Amino acid sequence: MISLSDKEFADFKKTSPAEDLIDLVALMPWWAGVLLAIYTCLGSGDLGLARVVCGRTRRDCRRSAPAPDPFTLCRVAREAAARHLLVDFHGAYKPTGLYRTWPNVVTSEGVLGLEQSKWGPAASPDNAVTFPFMRMLAGPVDYTPGAMLNATKADFRPVFNRPMSQGTRAHQLSMYGVFESPLQMLADSPSNYRKEPDSLAFLYNQRNGRLWPPFFELVPENIGSDEPLAWQLAQDGAWFEASPATGTTPAAFRIVPTAFDTSALGTYTGAVTVTVVDPPGTAGSPQTTSLRLDVVDRPVFYTFVPLVRR
Repeated sequence: MISLSDKEFADFKKTSPAEDLIDLVALMPWWAGVLLAIYTCLGSGDLGLARVVCGRTRRDCRRSAPAPDPFTLCRVAREAAARHLLVDFHGAYKPTGLYRTWPNVVTSEGVLGLEQSKWGPAASPDNAVTFPFMRMLAGPVDYTPGAMLNATKADFRPVFNRPMSQGTRAHQLSMYGVFESPLQMLADSPSNYRKEPDSLAFLYNQRNGRLWPPFFELVPENIGSDEPLAWQLAQDGAWFEASPATGTTPAAFRIVPTAFDTSALGTYTGAVTVTVVDPPGTAGSPQTTSLRLDVVDRPVFYTFVPLVRR
């Protein structure tokens, strides 16, 4: 076995943990060959871990690749393994055992996924509780759950540019435990997750001296109308600063860790509370968001891929 964590995952990129896993997106299998070649020529082949997202493979036969030199899914998997790359065959057919030979093929789509909500109601709760007993018999499934805009069956509408899902957020959350896939994703827009945080977490890693994220910026909103709301901010905790202390929607405030001990492992907790002061008696006020900061001394991500020889 070889451990890609030995490459010091945190040193692969110097920006953010979200960018440590980079995507080489290929709409067709043969384009994956071009991307892999570029990846190698740039000297990235020995730097760490990345993911090849390869799709638009409509059927599991040789005809899905062009002649005379088809860059088949098998070859994509082989070439990616030689470069220590994970492969996500999104938009491809169901697994057919390829990941047994090439364990770097971590997941495949081949399912009526959440993206179908953009143009129809087929990605329903009924579908979500049915296909695990059929499709997942073939192997991991890249369903792409995590919708934050949720509706009942009666209220659901397919909107391509601002899609919603059927069911509840608890239903979306349960998919991460039920749908087998070593590589999961949050399918919705990042801003939709940040708008309604019940808690926020910071992480400081002593290995590389990185604080992630460096700050959070929250935007109080009036979801009932366009009328401005005057708010004030209270903080519980001395290890961070939250400013400005007052504002009027849509003004934002920022939370920045400033006074914590980077040399000692431990956990810091706190909270910020936003209270609407004008107009008084506004529904939903006050709102409290919990905060947490962990100081750790270990690689944050561990990925193990068997050494494959061919």
